[in-house]
Amino acid sequence: MLAGTFIAPRLGDADRCETEWVELDGERVLVGRRSDFRIRWMASRLHLFVIAAARSSVSGPDVEQFTSAAMEYALARLRKEGVPLGWDHGSAVFATLVADQVDASAIAATQRQRNAMACVGRPVVVDAATGRAAYYRGTPVLGLIFAGFLRRKADRYFAAPN
Repeated sequence: MLAGTFIAPRLGDADRCETEWVELDGERVLVGRRSDFRIRWMASRLHLFVIAAARSSVSGPDVEQFTSAAMEYALARLRKEGVPLGWDHGSAVFATLVADQVDASAIAATQRQRNAMACVGRPVVVDAATGRAAYYRGTPVLGLIFAGFLRRKADRYFAAPN
């Protein structure tokens, strides 16, 4: 599967993420996960999820729907495991769609962060033909302390091969 081929080696081997395949809204997706604690994050732990699916084509509405579903999945998974979400535990999700055909509206949809209680979502669209990825590189107000970390992770996971 395209999502696994492109992303899985960057998560598991290169960055020590736990990876598994799960069903999300009737679709088989790759889930990569890691957890990091930093004193400089006001002694907080960030649970990072990369949830990736392969599709033949992707549009802006696809990005919105998949990002929402991925954020809901991450929060539900953490709650099920008993993680106390809030002040000292948060989550971030790279909701990643790898596609052969990428609509301009899909790329535009990646250019902002989504926010929910104890979770930030950053959509990613990867053009399978070129290996190029579109994702948010800004510094948001909400989640500011995690912004640099998330940019570095996105660059590591989604930068086009040389």
